[in-house]
Amino acid sequence: MCFSAAASYTASAALLLTGAIAMNKAKPHMRMLAAIPLLFSAQQFLEGITWQALSKGESTLMSTYAYLVFVFFVWPLWMPLAVRSLSTKKQEKLLLNIPIAAGGFVAILALVCAFYTSPLTAITCNSIQYFTDLPPYVWKIGTIAYLIATIPPFFIVKQRYLWLIGATLAISYTISFIFYYQTLLSIWCFFAALLSLLILLLVW
Repeated sequence: MCFSAAASYTASAALLLTGAIAMNKAKPHMRMLAAIPLLFSAQQFLEGITWQALSKGESTLMSTYAYLVFVFFVWPLWMPLAVRSLSTKKQEKLLLNIPIAAGGFVAILALVCAFYTSPLTAITCNSIQYFTDLPPYVWKIGTIAYLIATIPPFFIVKQRYLWLIGATLAISYTISFIFYYQTLLSIWCFFAALLSLLILLLVW
């Protein structure tokens, strides 16, 4: 499977349109969820910039940091909070505190690590690889917390199609992990961005 600046920009444009429609259709309590395609649109646009910079041999530092802000700060917090805004049940809200706490842990861990490492980028197998020199155990702990923050919320709140988003996120992560491990941060975000089109099913 090949990816490129064109693929990122195309995905960005499609998600921008999807997000605009979703925001227009969404009720007030669903707007955090409806905004997800718009946020993914911005993230994919940033990756398009990174692709272009890499092809020209230019610095990718700014676009890389901006992209990773979405990865490590926006998504692990936005996802559980967006789902929580849909719930009216006390038990569901209490359970969602776990993914929210996990997302906060990921953000804090990423902030601490940012002081000790700087992100680098490289093209590998037609995809962008984001990597740092962090110890493996830090990646493992962070990955577990990340998955807790981003996938279980869609199964905790009982609302139509939410489980479908959670299932597709889990399946796309598994595929990305098995076949695109070295470029996981790029590939899974690309899949997740396209899967955010399912949000239209919830707000329509």
